Amino acid sequence: MDPVEPSSTSPDWSDEHLLRAPHSGYQRLLADAPVSWSSALQAWVVVSDRLVRDLLVDARLSAQGPMAFMAMLPPEESARLAELREFYGHWMVFSDPPLHTSLRGRVLPDWSPSRTACHRPLVETMVADAVRPLVGRECDAVEELARPLANAIICAILRIPASDAALVAGWAADIIRFIVTPRPLVELGHAALASVRELRGYALERVAEADHPLHAVLDLGPTAVTATFAQFLTGGSDPLSAALAGTIDAMAGFPEQWRRVGGTGEVTVAGAVAEILRYTCPFTLAPRIALAEIEVGGRRIAAGSSVLLLLSAANRDGARFPQVDDLSLGHPSSGQHLTFGRGAHYCLGANLTRLVLEEFVAHLTGSVEVERTGPAQWLPAFGLRSPAVLPVRLRARTRPADPGRPPLVPAPRTPTGLPGSVGRIAAPGGPCLRPTEDPEPGGFV
Repeated sequence: MDPVEPSSTSPDWSDEHLLRAPHSGYQRLLADAPVSWSSALQAWVVVSDRLVRDLLVDARLSAQGPMAFMAMLPPEESARLAELREFYGHWMVFSDPPLHTSLRGRVLPDWSPSRTACHRPLVETMVADAVRPLVGRECDAVEELARPLANAIICAILRIPASDAALVAGWAADIIRFIVTPRPLVELGHAALASVRELRGYALERVAEADHPLHAVLDLGPTAVTATFAQFLTGGSDPLSAALAGTIDAMAGFPEQWRRVGGTGEVTVAGAVAEILRYTCPFTLAPRIALAEIEVGGRRIAAGSSVLLLLSAANRDGARFPQVDDLSLGHPSSGQHLTFGRGAHYCLGANLTRLVLEEFVAHLTGSVEVERTGPAQWLPAFGLRSPAVLPVRLRARTRPADPGRPPLVPAPRTPTGLPGSVGRIAAPGGPCLRPTEDPEPGGFV
């Protein structure tokens, strides 16, 4: 039974049309019901920037949101998928201390700003190799550019050979597809469980390599290793692909703004990326569970209730951001977006995502114009915002290099391509070995 009567403004999140274009629903909630109960989601939905920002660091909320999601399954199916529940419960993004503290502490050094910067030469090469064959012709920017580029980058960093990329991508798709639907679908749950079981041996073999960026979790056991590997795999490929595709969509939709980026323009590449992240927000929500009865925005939320913090709605809150549904490159408020969350669960892949988008934006604004050749089609997903099809044409142009681009960190180039062999990212003993301290700007609170 619903704890309250649904608000008349509460959108029907089971509606595929709304899932493909959710921003009208966001604005309705922001205006009339910043905290509302959704019958379709069996959860409280929080949308305002102020409330989402505060609740992301509220100790009264547990990050084990998928547990409430899976609790909506019929009891017999919930029992059959108990192994899957344990698997998701070992993801850092879905765990609480002490497990979260232990997992994050082990892998944080390899995803710090200085360590991540070592990947810039590799990413620069991979971006150029991915874009080059598409210039001068029409293409689907999702299937031919964003998705293969994102997959290639994360496979390189996780030491997955190109020959295994398609196999691993299939496992990752099954694992993420189950948890981005408004309600759990039994058939997707069983597909995810089958892929988890197949991924387990593969992940253990990869992570056993002493220089693997996830090697430090090996002593926590097979479930923790598989879950951590899967989290970086899916968190690196799906949202990064969505961000890359969203960047292309934004370039096609706001061409006049992109002429201001880089070179002699008034907007830096880093500033443009901050606004892209606000505008696209690929992972749209942070699921939580109330550990105690709390009051949020004048609504009383009972202990044990599911609470969904809509990051993508907070990023469209006019109380903080101007022209919320338009791109506003270079606006000072862009860097205040919540796309990566906040606090102890701040996205570990934030540095890598920014680096990839910086190289992508610098390359595109310096070498091509993007024009639509057909309408974009968006996925009807709740937790992931991404085009499914994005027909565009890339036209070559000449433009001076951007003097404001971040400098390349000296590191050996790794021969790569799409597809191509995946080598080591940094030479043993080189300048990019694990630092002992390198805090994320903005910090973990």
